[in-house]
Amino acid sequence: RMKACVLYANEDIRYEEVPTPAVRDGYVLVKVKAAGICGSDIPRVLRGGAHYYPIILGHEFSGEIVEVGGGAAGLKVGGRVAGAPLIPCKKCPDCAAGNYSLCKNYTFIGSRLPGAFAEYVLMPAGNAVAFSDDVARGHKPSRFPTTLPTRRRRFSSRPRSRCTGCIAAVSSGGKTSR
Repeated sequence: RMKACVLYANEDIRYEEVPTPAVRDGYVLVKVKAAGICGSDIPRVLRGGAHYYPIILGHEFSGEIVEVGGGAAGLKVGGRVAGAPLIPCKKCPDCAAGNYSLCKNYTFIGSRLPGAFAEYVLMPAGNAVAFSDDVARGHKPSRFPTTLPTRRRRFSSRPRSRCTGCIAAVSSGGKTSR
C-alpha cells in the first residue's frame, strides 16, 4: 500500500492509503521523488475539472524506478527518470505518422490515469525518460514542457494578447558556469 492525495470531488482532496499499482509488461513502477503542481491541476481541484472521481493527479514528476515489467528494455531498477505524461494510442493516423502529440485518442498520467501525487506512479516504459547520474540528486528534471507546445496554441498567435510582468523559463538542464 502507499500514501496518495486522492481527489474525490470538487474541493475534496484527501491524503490517504491506497493500493500500490501492480507492474505489468511494458511498464515501470516509479517511486516519486518530486512532483510539480501544474496550472491545469488547479481547476481540476477547485472547479470540478477532473475527468472522473476519484483520481490521483500529478503529471509533472520525476523519481526512481523500483520495479520493471517485462519488455521494458533499457530501464533498470534504481534508474532515475522523468515522466512524459502523454500516452498516445499508437494506432490512429497521427500516431502512424509519428505525430504522437496530435493523437486524439490519447490518455494522460495524472488526469485520465492515476498520477504522481502519490508515493508511486505506474507508467509505460516508453514514457520514462532516463536522466544521467551527473544530474545532482537535488535537481529534479521534468520533461513535460517538451510535450506541451504542439497541444497548445502559441501565445504570440493570439490577437491582442498581452503579458505584463510574465516570465517563461525553459531549460534543458545543461551545466552552467559561475
